[in-house]
Amino acid sequence: MKQNKYFRLMSMLILIGMVVPPVLFWLLFLRTPSVMPEMVREVIASNEDVLLIDVRPESEYEEFSLKGSVNIPIDTISSQPQGSWREMLRDRKHVFVICNSGILSALATDQLHDLGFAGALNVAGGLDAWRAVGKQIRKFDVIRVKTRQGEADAVPRIEFTLLEQMAICVSAFGIKPLYELISLILVIWLWRRAEPDLAALRRAMLAFFIGENACAANYLFFNEQSVLMEFFHIYGMLVCFGLAGYALMRAADIRVMKFSSPDEKCALLPLCKGCYKYRNVSCNLRMLFLFFIPATAVITFMPLTADLGSYFYVGSVFDSEVIFGHTVLQQVIEVRVCPLISLLFFVLSFIILLFRKEKGFESSKVFFAAGLGPLGFGLMRFVTFWGYSENPLWAEFWEEMSEFLFVTGAFWIILRAKLTS
Repeated sequence: MKQNKYFRLMSMLILIGMVVPPVLFWLLFLRTPSVMPEMVREVIASNEDVLLIDVRPESEYEEFSLKGSVNIPIDTISSQPQGSWREMLRDRKHVFVICNSGILSALATDQLHDLGFAGALNVAGGLDAWRAVGKQIRKFDVIRVKTRQGEADAVPRIEFTLLEQMAICVSAFGIKPLYELISLILVIWLWRRAEPDLAALRRAMLAFFIGENACAANYLFFNEQSVLMEFFHIYGMLVCFGLAGYALMRAADIRVMKFSSPDEKCALLPLCKGCYKYRNVSCNLRMLFLFFIPATAVITFMPLTADLGSYFYVGSVFDSEVIFGHTVLQQVIEVRVCPLISLLFFVLSFIILLFRKEKGFESSKVFFAAGLGPLGFGLMRFVTFWGYSENPLWAEFWEEMSEFLFVTGAFWIILRAKLTS
């Protein structure tokens, strides 16, 4: 019954995490009238009476912007609602608003509607979405952009070696289906096991399987442009990492250390002067965690202090044009939102363990594992995509390889430990 309480707590956290972000995203951004970049380019190609407004700060606009766009920063729209910029919009047949990711432009579009420009439309996905399908739009002149160094292609080209082409094909069509199959086998293998560590691992593999299939569906059917599919991919991964962390802690406890068992001696007892089970003393393991939790929390500031950057490259993989890159929206989730969520959970875990002492160990572990999920996912993306920012093909490859090693490692441990017998 006690273990069921902690699984209910984890299930509640997972449910809240799954429901709240899409609802907030819809309330803040998806209600704004929007249009896909493909439609905007077609309108620009066939009409002269078009105004494309870039609402990013002037410094970002001067660094990189679409040819023919006009810079009206969102701060200008907010602070000068009756300013001279209004003349550019007056009597325009088509007004489109764009930024890096589509979030800032959604807010600006809502402001324009409030100011009477009801025809303004947000460019969904922003400049990232505009460039992410660059291989399909080279026939349009609007693919050209202006930079400080002059005009250039919005999607620079990179020549991949034969090794790189083989690596990405093997990872996408060999490694990915293989680790998805292994994760499904683990789910089926552990389906009826009620032990808390194995039950948590089963849930972790199920979340992993769902998330990775959402990633595959996004690539196969949505040209990697579905925000919803990418959300399920990201959420499946961070839930998987969190549950796997909890499974590891529970396995170390009930199978090795015997810390939480009231009837068995803790394996660390020879290293301690006394045990809280038998004497009124503080548990040394608890004191260790009171250091370990804030030490882990410090790591969250590593991705938080990283710079954001939008980059895409197009290259030929065995005569097929492929876009590689990482959107600003994904980066915001990975190196801003995920670390902050992790930090919140680590603080809650620390407070519970500090004030409830040994009685709070189990619930503290739940919140600590909840923090490990988004931190683990964010760090994986941080290491791969920031390490290979100038050739994201290798970022994609090593992400797939890391996930393969993670799943096969779990499979090997279960197999060798004979935990399913």
